[in-house]
Amino acid sequence: MKKISFLLILVLIVAACNNTANTDQTNTDNTETTQQEAVIKIAIINVSGMDCGGCETTIAGALNEIDGVTEAKASFTEQQAKVKFDSSKTGIEEFKAAIEGKGYTVEGIEVVEYTDQSAEPTE
Repeated sequence: MKKISFLLILVLIVAACNNTANTDQTNTDNTETTQQEAVIKIAIINVSGMDCGGCETTIAGALNEIDGVTEAKASFTEQQAKVKFDSSKTGIEEFKAAIEGKGYTVEGIEVVEYTDQSAEPTE
């Protein structure tokens, strides 16, 4: 009887360990899937109404507050803002709303893959 009880306990322990290992593997797989879905992109936004450095600061600040934006810069001389963002978290509608909410007009938005280094936000 002692041998059967011992074997039963041993089987339960092994089964519990295997279940924990499978759960850990599933969590790792889900994390990898989520990370793969994150795609970094650059939005080049044509903005009218900027006429000074304060305008640049206002627009960049509004864009940088958006969840998923990793970097945003604006240039009144180019009448443009560039936003580096995670497209799984945010997108152009949020950018347009943030800029127009500050009183500026969005004339157009072009989105490019982050691999295009020339589109990188710069000061």
